[in-house]
Amino acid sequence: AQGDALNVLGCAAGYNLRWLMRWIAFLRAWLQAMAGASLSLAHRSPLTFGA
Repeated sequence: AQGDALNVLGCAAGYNLRWLMRWIAFLRAWLQAMAGASLSLAHRSPLTFGA
């Protein structure tokens, strides 16, 4: 009985860990895309071509 309970906990923890890793990868990619977009906008800004 205890082994069955531990198996359920292990499966749930593994599923949640995979979900968490996918979410972190998505968030990291999104942040990199936002940082790249802000850098490209900074290069196109008329203020950067000033005097």
